[in-house]
Amino acid sequence: MKQGCKSQKATHPYTWQYTVTVEDKDRFTATFTRCGIYEYLKSRGMAEIVPAMCALDYTFGEEENHIFLRKQIIATGGTVCDCHYVRKFSATPEEIAESAEDQRKEALRGGRSKGYDSVILVANSIGAFLSMNTLAEKNISQAMFISPIVNMERLITNMMKWSNVIEEELQSKKEISTEFGENLSWEYLCYVRKHPIKWSIPTCILYGGKDHLTSRETISEFADRIGANLTVMENGEHWFHTEEQMKVLDNWVCSSIR
Repeated sequence: MKQGCKSQKATHPYTWQYTVTVEDKDRFTATFTRCGIYEYLKSRGMAEIVPAMCALDYTFGEEENHIFLRKQIIATGGTVCDCHYVRKFSATPEEIAESAEDQRKEALRGGRSKGYDSVILVANSIGAFLSMNTLAEKNISQAMFISPIVNMERLITNMMKWSNVIEEELQSKKEISTEFGENLSWEYLCYVRKHPIKWSIPTCILYGGKDHLTSRETISEFADRIGANLTVMENGEHWFHTEEQMKVLDNWVCSSIR
């Protein structure tokens, strides 16, 4: 919820703005009034591919043991993206059926039923991490990651250090709020430990030298391990948003597509 409030103050053009409403311990809704990916791709004349990217939210929800429901997305004319999450173990039969129907309707709105000769995956930050966890066995010809989270366990343990939280404390309390707006979750830490990244799809990575979430050592180790083509913008940050950074991002996208 803190991150949602913080997003309302964001000013760079390709960001997300949203609010979070918690219904109970097993259900919450994230309502997005602005989508960074849609704004960026629309400015580059590629808005038509966004619905197919949005459809992956159902897969991500499944991987996170949630039922995902959504009635509209900004990319197909909706006023908001109303993302509703329900923990699987508490989902009702009606919610499960509703999720399947939402996914079917969204696929039709976004043209997901069309066939494609090849698929290029583009993702950034935690989206790249979730993609690698859920799409490793899919028929993807190429992946392009911007500021990807490639070692989530290391990031979580670093966040624990920043907040002076030890593992035993997190295990006991299950979830701990932090001053920087991210909740530490014992369940999520256990999840990433049980699901290490196994990725063999040809990949290009754009990394900012001033990335505060992933160290140069971590990104280099990962790129070497999977044989990825790593491009570093020394003056880049985790979120590419300045005019200089966006120019580098645009040039990188054009030069990386095979």
